[in-house]
Amino acid sequence: MKRYRQLLIYGLIILMTIGSYIGYTLSIQGADFSLETISGKSSQVENFNLRLQTKGMRSTIYDANANGDIEKQSNSYVGQLFRKDRVTDLPDKYYEFTTKMETNVSGDGQSEYAIQIKHNKLQFKMFTFKTEEMFEKTFQYDTKFETGMDLQASVVDKQAMKVYVQLDRVDQPMETKLLVLDLAGDRVEEIILQKPIAPKHSRQFLAIYRNEIVYTEQKSDSEDENVKQSYFLDDGKSVQSIKELNQQQIGFTPYANGRYLIGFRLPEGETKRIEWSMFDLETKRLSEHSVSSPLVLKKIDWLDSTDEMQLYLSSETNAGFQVSVIDLKNEQLMYQGEIKDANHKKGTHIYDFAIQ
Repeated sequence: MKRYRQLLIYGLIILMTIGSYIGYTLSIQGADFSLETISGKSSQVENFNLRLQTKGMRSTIYDANANGDIEKQSNSYVGQLFRKDRVTDLPDKYYEFTTKMETNVSGDGQSEYAIQIKHNKLQFKMFTFKTEEMFEKTFQYDTKFETGMDLQASVVDKQAMKVYVQLDRVDQPMETKLLVLDLAGDRVEEIILQKPIAPKHSRQFLAIYRNEIVYTEQKSDSEDENVKQSYFLDDGKSVQSIKELNQQQIGFTPYANGRYLIGFRLPEGETKRIEWSMFDLETKRLSEHSVSSPLVLKKIDWLDSTDEMQLYLSSETNAGFQVSVIDLKNEQLMYQGEIKDANHKKGTHIYDFAIQ
């Protein structure tokens, strides 16, 4: 009798789970959002995924891509059990390495890098999201310090088979180094800079272009969150202050293997114009650029980019949400699509946005 009751209870649990799943499946039939192309062609851009989430106890997840496909999934407890997330599964070997205390992880959106320095060895692992491939290499690197304790390692840039790594002493910000890992060989080299770090300052490497290195310095002992950064260019012979960048009130990001430094001006309110400044390390000139948007853009918080100098941005609009793709080099709006909310749900927001 006891065993019969146990089987009955298990059967009821299974029936409730199946019933909940059927109800969940029926509840997500039909999309409440639709994607309309406003400008350009979606076939000319990389596929993207814009994830929207509604507010409330019966929260729903919507995934929209460049093809116009919109998938609707329940975000309830049962829905989470059956939902298929688009998170790339990391190889077990790589994942285990990244979870160790001594491992430092950094990334650029296209790839993720993991570095561990311990027992005079530098272990480097790289996972590329698009190809889902892992690369690993171990270098001889003589040091008494270890990551996770004394050192913090982060990848500044990867160009072909060379990886540039910023190595910081946790308790000594003035002892920052720039290393080069030769993935085709077995060498770790330190790039010797022409100017030591100023007292009570910290240094952040920004871009490497040919034999030139761009970095920023700022006070490390200030409690002010808005400490101004100063930009410098080291060409291996001398160091110059980059006045054009120091006069700007925006931050800059490297593009095209470090040749261009681009800073965006994104207003907090509404806008129909995207503006950016671009510094060319080839010509040492700063230029101003902009594109007009057919749609009114609100709350531009989500950005992604490609190696081809294409900026992907998502925001709210008057009728829903939008995705725009901008050619930064040629100053052109390549694509703009609007995701319209048929039911005008209040509280719907962008949960995630990324290039696939």
